[in-house]
Amino acid sequence: MPADVEAVLAEEPLCNQDTSNAINLYWAPRPFNKRSGKTRRSYDIPLVSQWFQEQCPQGQPVKVRVSYQKLLKCWVLNSLHHQRPKPHKKRSLFKAFANTKFF
Repeated sequence: MPADVEAVLAEEPLCNQDTSNAINLYWAPRPFNKRSGKTRRSYDIPLVSQWFQEQCPQGQPVKVRVSYQKLLKCWVLNSLHHQRPKPHKKRSLFKAFANTKFF
């Protein structure tokens, strides 16, 4: 190698205030270390679950308003398709009617 060859990013700092967080995220357990796919963390969902139900602030760009609409639409569809859990204890109507004085 010639003597006047230098590294490409020799002037740049090696680390900054986000370096330790980036290293922790790189070595984080699955699914937080994934770069694609579903990486929703359970403690992020409660933070985000209410803000899109409010009205979008004025002066926001179109893509932000569309994001609000899409999140709200998915939330409404999920709440409409949500079914109540079935009871664990099955009750017979015939036995219940037999206990009354009318049957």
